[in-house]
Amino acid sequence: AYRLYAGRKRNRPCLGILFVARGVHDKVPIMKSTTSIFLAAILVSASGAALPPVSLADEKAAAMRFGRMKAMSCAACHGMDGEGIERDGREVAPAYDTSDILRGEPENLALIILKGIKKESEHYATEMRGMEQIYDDRTLAAVMTWVRNRWGGHDDLVTAEQVAAWREEFSGRPGPIA
Repeated sequence: AYRLYAGRKRNRPCLGILFVARGVHDKVPIMKSTTSIFLAAILVSASGAALPPVSLADEKAAAMRFGRMKAMSCAACHGMDGEGIERDGREVAPAYDTSDILRGEPENLALIILKGIKKESEHYATEMRGMEQIYDDRTLAAVMTWVRNRWGGHDDLVTAEQVAAWREEFSGRPGPIA
């Protein structure tokens, strides 16, 4: 026998199945596969159980944690502290807190991250390579949320759905952006 449970695991919303067999109760989290989500949706609707609401603040907090972890590839050029890195008297990448792109609209940041930017000059040592093959929509949304909120003066959540729309919109554009 089984019962559906909805609760929190490590302070995150969690959906799972409570297996009850011979007096033993084991909570088994459902995996994040499409099949599991479909199964969970069927079980929830059949059981009449209500899932705990996930607030925007919870989503943003989760995105900030995930984005911070995934932005380590950005730190190679922008620095661990986001203050940029210099090489031979030129910046490899700008500091986050002085970036007009970071303080601007999120779709402009998405374009730069997806396609890269050509800034080689007296001031910049390299160009930024596009990350569209590296970051999936969820990861890029989390990285953008973290960087924009940490250094860009924003207090918002960039969603995977927004990133997917921008990825589609920019799909025909060659990179890097000049």
